[in-house]
Amino acid sequence: MKLDSVREELSKLRDKFEEQTNINIDAFSEEIVRAGYINKFFEIVGWDLADLHQVLQEKTLTGIVKERLDSIKSVNRRPDYELTDRGTRIFYFDAKNVGVDFQNDKDIAFQIRSYGWSAQLPYSIVSNFQLWGIYDTSFRPSKKDSSKFKVIYFTIDELISNLELYLPFFEKRSSGIIPDLSTIGISQNQKRERSIDAEFLQYVRRFRIELSEAIHLEDKNVPIGRISIQTQMIINQLIFIRFLEDSGIEPKGELKELYQNGEFWAEFCKLKKSKLDHDYDGAMFSDHSFNLNLPDHVFKRFIDEVYGDSPYRFDVIDPLLIAQIYELFLGEELILDSGKVKLRKKRTNPKGSVSTPYQLAQAIIRPYLTNIDSLAEIDHLRILDPNAGSGAFLLAAFEMIAKRKEEILDRKLLFIELKQILTPSLQFKCNTLTTRP
Repeated sequence: MKLDSVREELSKLRDKFEEQTNINIDAFSEEIVRAGYINKFFEIVGWDLADLHQVLQEKTLTGIVKERLDSIKSVNRRPDYELTDRGTRIFYFDAKNVGVDFQNDKDIAFQIRSYGWSAQLPYSIVSNFQLWGIYDTSFRPSKKDSSKFKVIYFTIDELISNLELYLPFFEKRSSGIIPDLSTIGISQNQKRERSIDAEFLQYVRRFRIELSEAIHLEDKNVPIGRISIQTQMIINQLIFIRFLEDSGIEPKGELKELYQNGEFWAEFCKLKKSKLDHDYDGAMFSDHSFNLNLPDHVFKRFIDEVYGDSPYRFDVIDPLLIAQIYELFLGEELILDSGKVKLRKKRTNPKGSVSTPYQLAQAIIRPYLTNIDSLAEIDHLRILDPNAGSGAFLLAAFEMIAKRKEEILDRKLLFIELKQILTPSLQFKCNTLTTRP
């Protein structure tokens, strides 16, 4: 990409922006900023906005959907742009109106940091075209963080003048090399960096112990092996629903509302029997034999952790995190020590269960998809996981089939089309819990 050409085009776009804002700045809206300037900016630096495999823009919610969000006072939404390269997210970008002072807005900073961190991105960006902000998203954010913490702000004039410095953070890259935030003055020496994987898995580990202790206290005759299975199923169910909430499949705040109404576990069990087992038709919610009486305080930390001021954004967290949770359960076992529930590392067994690495699953499946050029051929493909555990192999297969179909169709798949991939293309057997497709 030639710097002089990019600089010239950006200068023309800036001049047009200044001319229009000088005429009537009050007429500007976020939509005008996006359509007239941000979109053009991305085109200049090499992105193809018509290619959904490069740029995915969020649609403006209207009508009954917007009314439902307003009714629950929801302000949570994904950023305006998701920039990707060959299926890999590069950064999130949020556009703001000209009058929005996001440089001094902690809520806007927390929002973009939360999404970037949840998606394990090194940085994400906010701009109203006049002003630009590149936020470090490598650390767990807090609402208490200053809007000036680990971020660099600069004007459109400064961007153009120092294009060789800032362009690597915006342009469509051919090398795949991630630019270094320290080159623009964002220090990487502070000790707050901790990936969402490590953060969330550590939390799940604590919750596993607390939940197991509560089950043990309710009935001390229940074998520790049974407690382990019950604990794993409960955690799986809660995290699964939390993913569905942020994905717009289950009502937003469903678990939080159950907790606030009291008797959380009893009400959640009713929801499983009356709705969830029917809707999702699988082993996840089919076991109603627990007959547990768990107090609300056991779930308080979980609810606090995944709602409210939490930085977790489950609509962008990689579903493979579930595979890592599965490995966490495999690597440690619950034991009773002097009447207290504790976790102990399992002895390594070379023949024991282990989640299939995602890259290995891709390497196994890719040769079968590379030479397929028609939807009919894909529909005749059958992929079997003979011993499903975490589901990592099947998830890789699902994503690769969906991606190949989108390449053939040159568009994103509809929800019903994604659902049709699940059966009969993917089949599996599970040796611990009976699982039906």
